[in-house]
Amino acid sequence: MAGITLPSLGTDLTALMSGLPLVDLGRVNSDTALKLAEVIRRGCS
Repeated sequence: MAGITLPSLGTDLTALMSGLPLVDLGRVNSDTALKLAEVIRRGCS
């Protein structure tokens, strides 16, 4: 919905097995990281 593409989104299976699921956002360039941070900021307001 925010128009952000994360190139290698995945689940950390080791963490999932431990009961603490983590999401690996993949390697993104700085523009994508800044856009993601802005979306998170807006969502927290």
